[in-house]
Amino acid sequence: PGSEEEFDDQEEEFTERAPEVQQNVFFDVDSTVAKPKREVPAPTKGSKGGDFLDDLFGGSSSQPAASSAPSYDADDLFGVGDYEEEAVEFVVPRVAEAAYTKLVKEGDGVLYDDANLQVSYKGKFKEGRLAQFGFYFGNKAASSLEDFNSMIDDFEGLRFKESRGLEGRLEAGQQVLQLYLCECTAPFEGSPVLRVSFKVNGRQQGFLLKIPIVLCKFCLPEEVAPGPFRAVFGDPSYT
Repeated sequence: PGSEEEFDDQEEEFTERAPEVQQNVFFDVDSTVAKPKREVPAPTKGSKGGDFLDDLFGGSSSQPAASSAPSYDADDLFGVGDYEEEAVEFVVPRVAEAAYTKLVKEGDGVLYDDANLQVSYKGKFKEGRLAQFGFYFGNKAASSLEDFNSMIDDFEGLRFKESRGLEGRLEAGQQVLQLYLCECTAPFEGSPVLRVSFKVNGRQQGFLLKIPIVLCKFCLPEEVAPGPFRAVFGDPSYT
């Protein structure tokens, strides 16, 4: 039977137990991303009265300051240029990386949070090869989120099917649910990625979220007799 039949009539667990949009969610980004060390040179006292402060803040009174006056184009007096919609660079935000690391260990919870949007994740796994999971998108902005879209990038080893989609618009204060069915078809490395995009106040936004689905989520316990166990895991060449 297909994965749809395996999870028939089980959407209620996601729709009736939707998590509330939380406030002041904390992500320990320092635990996943190392901060670069900043080397500050020791200040030296200059020969003139102002040199000490200049050296302290990285300047030098012996060199003239670079001019900060803006340059103007005669054909573009207001400096606006030809308007083009800013391209969005899809990356995994630091808060999403920290949330992913936490949810891989703990299961369900908040996967992403900022001033405009909160994304929560909930998943369940069955029979070692099937999964059903949902994303809860909560609009925290004062205005609607337009052209709202969320999709999973192709990922080798997993097959996805959207069983509950989005409407494309998220009103202020509204929370919506997107559901997926998943089947593990082969061993895989890493985790699939969710691509989220929308417009808020006319400005395009977008980012990537690593979904906390890893290979061990599909593993089932297996009883092994002592002899075969030692034959495999007792071999010094086993890694």
